[in-house]
Amino acid sequence: MVVAVGRKSLKAAREHVSARPVVFCMVLGVTRVDLSGTVTGVPLEADPAAVLDQILTVLPHAKHVGLIFDPHASGFYLEHARAAAAAKGITLVLAPVSKGTEARDAVESMIRKIDVLWLPPDPKLFTEELATYVVSEAAENKLPLMSFVESHTAQGALAAVSASFSDVGDRAGQLAASIAALPEEKRLPVPPPVYAPGELSLNLKSANALGVDMPPDALSHAGSRVYR
Repeated sequence: MVVAVGRKSLKAAREHVSARPVVFCMVLGVTRVDLSGTVTGVPLEADPAAVLDQILTVLPHAKHVGLIFDPHASGFYLEHARAAAAAKGITLVLAPVSKGTEARDAVESMIRKIDVLWLPPDPKLFTEELATYVVSEAAENKLPLMSFVESHTAQGALAAVSASFSDVGDRAGQLAASIAALPEEKRLPVPPPVYAPGELSLNLKSANALGVDMPPDALSHAGSRVYR
C-alpha cells in the first residue's frame, strides 16, 4: 500500500504504483480522474454534508442555498453536495463560473433568490480580493455567508467550515489501516473516498447584524473559533 500526502505525491503514486491500494490525503480539488479501483482517500475539503448540517444548525429555516463554483475544480465536491442537499430537503441554487468576474456577477444575480450563500473550497476562484468583495456584498445585503476558511469568518462572514488537517490525516490513516487489515486478495477495489467534517467558526457580530440568534449547539461546536 502507498499513502500519498498532497497532490504531487498522489500524481507520482498514480503513475508508478499499480495493483496496490493508494490512499491519499491533503489533496484539494479531487476529481473523478484522480480516482480508480486502486485509489481512494480523504479529500482536504470539509464534508459537504457536514457543511449543510452546520448551515441548518445556524439557519434552521434555510431552504435555498446559493453555491457559486468552478465545475472544473469542484465537480466531484458538487456531486456530494447535491446528494446531501437532496437528502436534507435543501434546494441548491447553482451558478457555475470559470473566473472571478463571473463570480461577482453570480453573487449579484442570486442575492435575492437565496437564504444563504455557500462558498465551496476553491481558493483559486475565491482569491483574497474576490472573497473580500463577497463578504462585503453579503453584509451589505444582509445575506448570511458560509465560507470554507476561518479567515473569512474573521473578515465578517457569518460562519465557515474549514479543513481540519489533523482529522483528515487521522481518517486517511484509519482508511489505510482498514484496507491493510483485509486479506490481500480483497484489498482491491478500494472503497470510495470519505470526507472529514471540518471545523466550524462563527462571527457573532455578523450574526447580530443579520438578526440571527446563534444556537448553543453551534457555539459549542465552534469552541474557541468564535469572533465577537
